[in-house]
Amino acid sequence: MAVLQMQRISICALKHDRKAILEKLQSMGMIEMHQVAQDEAGFEKMDTQGAKSSFEKRVQITENALDVLSQYTPEKKSMFASLEGNKLIDKKTMEAAAVKQEEVMEVAELLIADHKRIAEAQAEIVKRNAQIEALAPWMSLEVAMNYPGTKKTAMLLGTMAAETTLEMIYGKLAEDHPEIEAVDISVISQDKDAVYLSVFCMKDQAADVENTLRTAGFSRPVVSTEQIPAKQKEELEEQIRQIEQTIADIRGEIISYAEDREKLKIIGDYYRM
Repeated sequence: MAVLQMQRISICALKHDRKAILEKLQSMGMIEMHQVAQDEAGFEKMDTQGAKSSFEKRVQITENALDVLSQYTPEKKSMFASLEGNKLIDKKTMEAAAVKQEEVMEVAELLIADHKRIAEAQAEIVKRNAQIEALAPWMSLEVAMNYPGTKKTAMLLGTMAAETTLEMIYGKLAEDHPEIEAVDISVISQDKDAVYLSVFCMKDQAADVENTLRTAGFSRPVVSTEQIPAKQKEELEEQIRQIEQTIADIRGEIISYAEDREKLKIIGDYYRM
């Protein structure tokens, strides 16, 4: 077979026709593109870095959107799909997709935003479950955890080491402040890590009582409520149910865009050209 010498051609055209011309030449598959030599008289190199960065960003957006669709509504493929290679796209299909590229990009950005909303909602569920877990030892408390007490009495809530007994606590108070007698201490619950206490005393003696208890390892709870813990737990569980419903609605919206998968693939290829 004879080997023909490669021929060189130069194409001069308007800048706004550049992409269309390049796409046509690329589709022909017969021409290898080269930049104009820097020293060639009458020509200057066009700065395409901005457009290139914009196209690369859009390619990344379409890929991220396709990843979201794959996560929530996987594409059905045959076991030999990996051997088939990429499907060829005819010119008319590519041109039709290019006309609606902005609409497709809006779908891509919406899918990414929905995926982010789900992640944020799931984080809120984790947060509320942590609050419920922190409330668990206080479920039998019949007043709000931030209950200020009465005009003359104060309530202190806190934890101490699991091996601490009421006798030890009363003994410590009697040793440090024998003048304090109006103190009522109750065990709300106990586990292997701590004993959970409520302490009622006179308001004018509350600071001395708390300081003495702190020297024995007393510490305030990490969680507080404006209502009884059981009621707070119910509200948190209701909030979780509402968030889960929101997540389900967002998932449904994502799945509804499964039919746009091919459009996203085509637009991604369009910006790669």
